[in-house]
Amino acid sequence: MEKQVINILSQQDKNNKLITIQKLKKWKELKISQLKNQIKSNQISSDDLAFSAYLKVQGYPLIKFNHNKSKSKFMFEIGTENAHELKMSFINSDFLSYYNELRNLKKLI
Repeated sequence: MEKQVINILSQQDKNNKLITIQKLKKWKELKISQLKNQIKSNQISSDDLAFSAYLKVQGYPLIKFNHNKSKSKFMFEIGTENAHELKMSFINSDFLSYYNELRNLKKLI
């Protein structure tokens, strides 16, 4: 009986992991699609507050800001920079770690 329960639990764990992996893949595809749609010749728009703050810290000028209901969009002038490379540099930066720690500490308040 215990082995059956363990097998059932193991199968549920496998199913949960599979669902999580599928969700992560869909999220990644969505983000890539959004990034491609956001890129205009020398501009990038983002609703990601952390990425927008990163762009400001890196010196890219904010040229437009839209706020609709609960969603905000920031548009930056990026010159000849590649938007995908900017996003990758953000993901690999210490700034993202700082932002995540700030959010975690805020949850404690």
